[in-house]
Amino acid sequence: MGKSHSSSNDAIFLFHHSMIDLIFEAWRQKMQASQCDLIVYYEINSRTERESDYPASDENCFPPWHNIDSIMPMLHPLTNGRALSNGYTDELYEFAPRPNCTRKKPDCGSKYLFCHISEMDGAHCMAKIRLGGKCTGFEGTKICYVGECINGICQNKDRSIVEKQYRNRNDIWLM
Repeated sequence: MGKSHSSSNDAIFLFHHSMIDLIFEAWRQKMQASQCDLIVYYEINSRTERESDYPASDENCFPPWHNIDSIMPMLHPLTNGRALSNGYTDELYEFAPRPNCTRKKPDCGSKYLFCHISEMDGAHCMAKIRLGGKCTGFEGTKICYVGECINGICQNKDRSIVEKQYRNRNDIWLM
C-alpha cells in the first residue's frame, strides 16, 4: 500500500465507514418507522421529509461541497441532496442484521464466525482464526476455520489433505 494522504486511502477506512453506515441506517430506519414512534425531539416526521430536510445553502459554509446543492467531489455528478435519498437503501443495498449469539444459542450463522462466550462480557460473534494462526487459550473450542486449536496454533484436523508448509518470518502456513 502506498502513502496515505487521507483517511480514505487507509485500508481500514472501508470497514470503519461500513460500520458507521450500518449504525446510521439502523438509527434512520428507527426514526422513520412511523410518526407515532418518533421521539418528540426529532422534527423529521417521514421518509420524504428526511430526504429534503437539510440546512439551506450558505456561501460561508466550509468546505463549500457540504451545501445541499453542491456536487460531491468523489461522487460526481451526485449532489448532497441526492445522496440523502432513500433510494440507496431501498434499491441499491441493504444491511444484513449483525450476527449475534447467546449462551443458549452459541451459533453465529456463518462458517467464518465463532461464538465467544466470556464470563465477563457474555457472548459475541468473532472471526475464526486461519490455519497457522495463534489460538492460545481457545484449545478445545471451534475457534479455528477448518481446523482445531492444538498447542495454541490452528492446525488442519484432516491429515489426509496434502499439507504444504511454507516458512516465512517464523510463520507456518498450512494449505
